[in-house]
Amino acid sequence: MVQMWKLKFPCKDGEKLMCMEILKKTREYTVKIRVNNDTSTGVIFAPESHEYLYVFTTLHSIEGFFNDEKPNPDVTFYFLDKDEKMRIHNCHKNDLEFISFIEDGEKDNVDYEACKGTARDIAVLRIPANAFNVENRENVVFPKLRIAFQNVIENGTPFYGMGYPNDSPAPEDLTAVKNALLEERYHLKCTLDNINNFSDMMKGYSGGGLFIESRNKSPQLVCLTSGCKEGEQNNYFFAVSIYPILDRMKKEGWPDPRDEVEYIPDSLDGFIDAAADFFDNEFEINEHEAIKMGIEDLQKLGLKPICFLCEGKNDKFASIRCCVNSSDCENYWKGQLIKAFCFCKVNGEPIENLNELTYSLENGEDSEKEKNIKIEFICSKQNPGDFVRSLFEQKFHMESSKIEDGSIFVWNGNGDNNKSAYDKIFDRKSINQICRTILTNNGKKLNAEGRKKLEGTDYNIVNGDIPYFNYAIIGTHRLAQNVIENSDGNEEEMKENLHQIMNKIWGKDDE
Repeated sequence: MVQMWKLKFPCKDGEKLMCMEILKKTREYTVKIRVNNDTSTGVIFAPESHEYLYVFTTLHSIEGFFNDEKPNPDVTFYFLDKDEKMRIHNCHKNDLEFISFIEDGEKDNVDYEACKGTARDIAVLRIPANAFNVENRENVVFPKLRIAFQNVIENGTPFYGMGYPNDSPAPEDLTAVKNALLEERYHLKCTLDNINNFSDMMKGYSGGGLFIESRNKSPQLVCLTSGCKEGEQNNYFFAVSIYPILDRMKKEGWPDPRDEVEYIPDSLDGFIDAAADFFDNEFEINEHEAIKMGIEDLQKLGLKPICFLCEGKNDKFASIRCCVNSSDCENYWKGQLIKAFCFCKVNGEPIENLNELTYSLENGEDSEKEKNIKIEFICSKQNPGDFVRSLFEQKFHMESSKIEDGSIFVWNGNGDNNKSAYDKIFDRKSINQICRTILTNNGKKLNAEGRKKLEGTDYNIVNGDIPYFNYAIIGTHRLAQNVIENSDGNEEEMKENLHQIMNKIWGKDDE
């Protein structure tokens, strides 16, 4: 009987393994919930505080919570551990905390059927984490829950998930293609075929998470299944967006998964070819292969997305990057991989230094004057002049923890409309001229606004009132072009080209 629920994958045979992989990952988030012998599905979230576990589900699927005949019903959670072994946890309703859109005054008179397919049909349970002090606790590891950004979901996006239909002993696959977003709900068609009573078959799936697959192959939660309407035909069902409940959690002071996860990909595999193809129109095949093989060599040495200073809690440039979710931005990772290739593969910098990358300037025979310059990566829509203005306005230049006195920014733009951000160089002389234009009148005297911005700074002031900044900017495109072009894939020539371009961009101190 269980086998009839197995779905046909919505993909070609060559893509079937990828579908199976993303479905397997969704199992790690899936829990079965039993209240008064009625079963449903939920999605688990384990925040960094480790004090509580949170289970997202739909309101109608835990209707038994509000059964007056059993004021404190038993609640049982079933989940798989790392060894695919089913774990069981029992508790009472009074041991759980609860958030939903049902107000206190209407809890005794809720039309749960009417809630289906609306934002009200969603809830989250909070369970004390110490309740899970069970044997082999180390095998119970819940992954960090990643939430998809709403603006990345398009019509036709495949949704993947798991559920426990009709109290099945193991989670069953559920895949769907988005048909339409109808105000508060998604109208979806799943890949089940030849089901006579679709509504009965779907019973138990309610509350299960539906995920999309990001570019880096990690699942990102979008919505929860919310059952079928009476008389619904052709395998269509509803799903409810989880975004309203996340906002409600934040308002109530409960942790929001969006605040905890740094959206860093699990792997660089989906971006290596893109990085090599980035300059494919300008380089011969040997240069193209040199980049690809070089990045693969770095992977063998331990290069991972986490090696880069990415967005999230550690992102010093969060306010001026070009997109909200860099983890799924191919252009962002192209630039990061080109930077890693040039400085780690070509120049020999250790991979573990990528977050604190420096470049030693050459000063002829006077080694005492050599200076290590910090290398910063920027992926932004702004042009360099506006970027420098942002540094002033947001006082980046006043916080040494964010930008050091000597810095070269490797600049990556955002698509064809910002091509100039790729292929230009702004040496220190250029940057200082931009600074003077921003901060002075006619490039000579510090204006009142500029003087206010520099209050309390310890930056060099040269030529009287005019500030002097040790910054330079090089476009990712220009960096790769100068390092790789005419090198024929020869590592020694690439290294020499890197030294030349880096010393050129730093230039001489202003007189």
